[in-house]
Amino acid sequence: MEYKYIIFNLRKNRSEEYSWDNLPDWFWSLFIDNLGKFGITKIGFERVVDQKDMDKSGLQDYLKEAGKLKYDPFHTRNESSIQGFYLTEQLKEKLKTIPLVYFNAIEEDLPFDEIIFFKDDSEKFLVVPYENFVMLKNFSESEYDILMSIDKRFIGNIDSFN
Repeated sequence: MEYKYIIFNLRKNRSEEYSWDNLPDWFWSLFIDNLGKFGITKIGFERVVDQKDMDKSGLQDYLKEAGKLKYDPFHTRNESSIQGFYLTEQLKEKLKTIPLVYFNAIEEDLPFDEIIFFKDDSEKFLVVPYENFVMLKNFSESEYDILMSIDKRFIGNIDSFN
């Protein structure tokens, strides 16, 4: 059976209430470093349908086109077609230098709100920085176990749904 999971970052504030917090930089770096354990080979960005859409992103020199990919955006029920790129080691290293919070369409040079990671042509991770979470799609129990073995801090910040 395959599951969907969501990794989020909640914290207790001084009044002992839970509140959203940004996913920390250590998480983003660790996440990028371990994508290979899940067979991730491609990346896409919301609303990016052509490489020229990324001309001001700072990532353009690291992108190699991998064809069109389909994914389900977070806020709509309609499948979208986006330009896919190969997830090279150089691109992974560059992604780690940009704090996750900066991946937001309000930033003039980053024309997207969602980052999508693919295993071949199948959507596996949907990163939504403005909502401070990562959605894990079509995860098997063994993949969940791999995730938990990467860092035990995930345990308190993960939930499942179908």
